[in-house]
Amino acid sequence: NPNVVGWQFGTKSPTGPGPSTFTSGINGFGVNMNASYSPNTDTRLSTETYTIMQGATSVFSFSHWICAENNWDGGALFISINGSNWTHWTPPNTSNFYDGVVTYGGTSNPLYQKDVWNGNCGGQGANVNWRTVTADVTYLAGSDVAFSFVFTSDGSIQYDGWYIDDVGIQTDYFETSGSWTS
Repeated sequence: NPNVVGWQFGTKSPTGPGPSTFTSGINGFGVNMNASYSPNTDTRLSTETYTIMQGATSVFSFSHWICAENNWDGGALFISINGSNWTHWTPPNTSNFYDGVVTYGGTSNPLYQKDVWNGNCGGQGANVNWRTVTADVTYLAGSDVAFSFVFTSDGSIQYDGWYIDDVGIQTDYFETSGSWTS
């Protein structure tokens, strides 16, 4: 659909829908920045490929702000491991990673019957807080991994949208031998 505005990178207007600022710095990503998301949106924002370090603890982390129509619209995280096809991702051994499910719209919606974030915001202009999401990816050590933020909407009601900031891999790596000097 040529009328759909997908992911954009830029500065957030404090008077537009959605959050007034990003969590760090003045720039970030948003679905249709500074306006409600478009009807019938199906858009993807993908990260660079990360090599998950062996012998270390690694965590995928990002901050997000979302307000989408409950049960119809939402965003989810997809993963590609070593160049594989993108698959919907819920990290192992987690609970309450997402806050909703797309239950309407049928199979024409790529997120139909999948866990999503929708913010449970209750409507346009809702008071929603930024949330930092972390997921342990240590089990993927030695793999090349990319993540994709996928947002879809139906054609009727549109809310403030989805905003992403501070995306990356945090790694704790310690040498197995060495000495301290004071």
